[in-house]
Amino acid sequence: MNGAPSELTKVTYRWDLVRGGLFGVLDMIVQSFAILVAIRVFDTPDMVKPFVPAAYFVGYMLTPMIVWGARRAGCRMSICVALCYLLGGAMLGAASISTDRD
Repeated sequence: MNGAPSELTKVTYRWDLVRGGLFGVLDMIVQSFAILVAIRVFDTPDMVKPFVPAAYFVGYMLTPMIVWGARRAGCRMSICVALCYLLGGAMLGAASISTDRD
């Protein structure tokens, strides 16, 4: 290989730029919509509002530690991901049946 990028690499890079740009826009829309729903529909207290948009990035920060722990424990990644989704679903389920509004 002479070090020059191939045509496939150039095309992939261009499409990845488009994907990254659109993902950034979509990410901001989802976060804005989530905080609006939390404020207007659920009348979220001021103390909880910062956690709504921060949760996404906290997940990004925790991912390397979770992957490291799973590899160290000898767990397959599919099992680890399934457990993370199960935990998240259980927390969402618990939050949905909560009657405490304050």
